[in-house]
Amino acid sequence: MRHRWSMFLMLTFLMVQVHASDWTTGDAVRQGIFTTLDVMDWAQTRYGSTHGFTESNPILGSHPSLGRINTVFAVGLVGNAAISWVLPKEYRPYFQYGSIALEAYCVGHNARIGVKFQW
Repeated sequence: MRHRWSMFLMLTFLMVQVHASDWTTGDAVRQGIFTTLDVMDWAQTRYGSTHGFTESNPILGSHPSLGRINTVFAVGLVGNAAISWVLPKEYRPYFQYGSIALEAYCVGHNARIGVKFQW
């Protein structure tokens, strides 16, 4: 099992080396917008978990603990940035715009049903 993780990490490192130099200002701006929206969603999810809202994200479950929320969102932020970083430049904007659209929808939906922000 340890060998598989080593191979995965090595391949990931090699992909980063191939595409890291392609990172543009536009990529950074899109990633910043996604991160802002994701942190807003994170804060809304924390509020919802302590104010009786039912979570619709199947990864979190219907009534997640704050610890689970923090873990899933932290891993998601890092994972999204890592995927954006390793994608070839011609595909990166599609992934980033899709991620932004999903988060914008979630934050907007949460706001419409009365979910506030909580840390």
